[in-house]
Amino acid sequence: MVTQAETIDAYMPLREDLLAATYASYVVELLDRFTYEEGENRGLYRLLTETLSRLASSRSTDPSLETGSERLLQDLSVRYTKCACWTLLVSAPAFCVPRCQEEIKPQDQFFSAERGGVLCPKCARGVTEARPVTMNVLRYLRHFQRSNWNEAARAPLSAALNREIEMVMQYY
Repeated sequence: MVTQAETIDAYMPLREDLLAATYASYVVELLDRFTYEEGENRGLYRLLTETLSRLASSRSTDPSLETGSERLLQDLSVRYTKCACWTLLVSAPAFCVPRCQEEIKPQDQFFSAERGGVLCPKCARGVTEARPVTMNVLRYLRHFQRSNWNEAARAPLSAALNREIEMVMQYY
């Protein structure tokens, strides 16, 4: 039973930036849905505090960033957090999930949330809920899975690829 709490970081810059506050609220809601009330998960807590810190400092970290670049950095932070959640809490997709269990080959694949991940073109035949996913998206997701934030943030991300990644993540 918690009887006392102390604020360590209130992430005050989030109050001054509506978009950053929206991203922060989204991340908190996402983590809330991934966890249960009585559970303790220090890795997830650390992920949350790191993400909130990134969102709070995204504007002040590099004042030369244009508004679009700033938003892309915030998007990237949220995408990274989602991938980290998959890695910490869910089975992150890596292999063809139905019958063949083969390693993903460097080509466009399919993705099925219902079946839990990536399907090779052969196994995706006849699977109505499977959606096409490009190799670039799979590369990014794999990179996010295997990297810390500093490494993940170095990968160039176009607005189009960012939208495609978000579509796959929302679907999952």
